[in-house]
Amino acid sequence: MRPLVIIAASLALSGGGCFMFQGDPYYNEYTRAQPDEKDIIGIWTANARSLEWLKAQGYDVAAPPALEFRADGTFTMTGMPDCWRVFFDRERKKTFESAPGKWRVTKHQEWWALGLEFDRPPWFAGGGYGSELFLRRQKPPYLVHAIIGDPDAGDGIEFERK
Repeated sequence: MRPLVIIAASLALSGGGCFMFQGDPYYNEYTRAQPDEKDIIGIWTANARSLEWLKAQGYDVAAPPALEFRADGTFTMTGMPDCWRVFFDRERKKTFESAPGKWRVTKHQEWWALGLEFDRPPWFAGGGYGSELFLRRQKPPYLVHAIIGDPDAGDGIEFERK
């Protein structure tokens, strides 16, 4: 009887363990030490893996999406697919967006991210719009990571600095 209890407990714990550790597959890659702004300034473009993913999602990508972060705290986003800010697939129109804004390095829970503030983006008539892009890797060269939809799905657009 005792071995059955041990087996049942082991199975229950292993099933619970599977549930506990589901989540964002990039959890351990997000940057945990504050990055230096000089390692962010520059032009970042979506990498080949991201372009393949976008094409598989039905986006007709003519040029890689790009982000240009400047030392004065301003940035320009160019050719970003609308999935970066739309949670559900059914809401995606497969369009591309461009807009200027302001950026800053910001703390998000235990990780570091880039806080983006758009003054009057074309997709949001109400005025200002804010978002975050996460940093991956623990030291430069970083990846800038735009989470797409549910973080647990692991979908995202990765940007590498030129």
